[in-house]
Amino acid sequence: MNRKELAHWRMRTHRLWTPPFARPAEVVRWFGAMQAQEFVPAKWAIAQRCGRADDEQIERLYATGEILRMHLVRPTWHFVHRDDIRWVLEATKHRVHQSWSVTGGMYAARRTLRLRRCCTGSWRRPKLRRWMSQ
Repeated sequence: MNRKELAHWRMRTHRLWTPPFARPAEVVRWFGAMQAQEFVPAKWAIAQRCGRADDEQIERLYATGEILRMHLVRPTWHFVHRDDIRWVLEATKHRVHQSWSVTGGMYAARRTLRLRRCCTGSWRRPKLRRWMSQ
């Protein structure tokens, strides 16, 4: 693969040169997790991959807890869809655990605390606790 082919492949894989998604939540689900260290540019990255998404629509998804922002892959912020949170946390817990040098129970407590802090609206503590324990 030459440089031009690689560049084209990357733009398609990152869903920038393909038909747009209908909804912002579909973008986040496609990627599994999206870098969201800087909140505003992260929302822009979602909007770039949607046919008609605006800041208000993405903010609403975040406020209702459909899109979560948390430390998943490493100790930086990422967006993840609420339906994917369990498998992503399961898949990344050892790496995050190792990079933070946290022991067993402390990891679970910190994970729960991070979820509580980043979730708003209907996803406050009691509902979130029940959801995470399922």
